[in-house]
Amino acid sequence: MFVPEEASAAAPGREATAAESVRPVRLHGRFRVHGVARPVVADGTLQPRAPNGWQLAASFPVTLAEHEIRKGLSRALGAIRVQPVVQVRVELVFTP
Repeated sequence: MFVPEEASAAAPGREATAAESVRPVRLHGRFRVHGVARPVVADGTLQPRAPNGWQLAASFPVTLAEHEIRKGLSRALGAIRVQPVVQVRVELVFTP
């Protein structure tokens, strides 16, 4: 579920510009990874997409340890380390 926090609107009698059509939203939900679900609150944007759709974009931090992903996780035989907190980006397009 997402709940709009603020929305800008065009003046009466004219259409909104692309910038005015972007609306900040706050998403509330659960993020599941590695079999562990945790509550998430993420700030994002909602904007119209032609012809009658909407695009939602948001991001939020995920602490790997909270999802029972092992400390010291590495790739390429230890040459690349994964940070303990990663940023997850979400982009969704809704169409009729």
